[in-house]
Amino acid sequence: MVSTSRTSHDDHEQVHTVLIARERAIRDKDVLASSSVYAPDVTVFALAPPLSLRGQAAFDEAGTRAWYDSFTGPIGRQRRDLVVEVSGDVACAHCLVHLTGRRTDGAETDLWFRETLVLRRHGDTWLISHEHASVPLLMDGSGAAATQLHP
Repeated sequence: MVSTSRTSHDDHEQVHTVLIARERAIRDKDVLASSSVYAPDVTVFALAPPLSLRGQAAFDEAGTRAWYDSFTGPIGRQRRDLVVEVSGDVACAHCLVHLTGRRTDGAETDLWFRETLVLRRHGDTWLISHEHASVPLLMDGSGAAATQLHP
């Protein structure tokens, strides 16, 4: 029996297109476009509480809008060291993300964090089915997040 794979250069391009669309939606603070790249059964481990969100709970339009509105202008979000691997109907992407922007209270956000995404093919579309964002913890017993790290 011959094994055939649906994985191709086009699959990599399609996954990259989803990631670019997500970056653009976040930068532009477009709530609907932000949520359109996620599978209905997504699991999200975000930087903000709670520990995890699943399915419809991950699509908190009011919460997303409030976070977007906490920035005075576009949200800066730059990926670094992106790796995308595709096998059949599943893709995995991981990278470092630099989040920047001025907040409505005048504070400047300047944070590097780690991000891993798993995407699944849904028909002819790739959607994010798992998202994990994290920052390292200081191992000095304080439990504090190491938010001042830079690559």
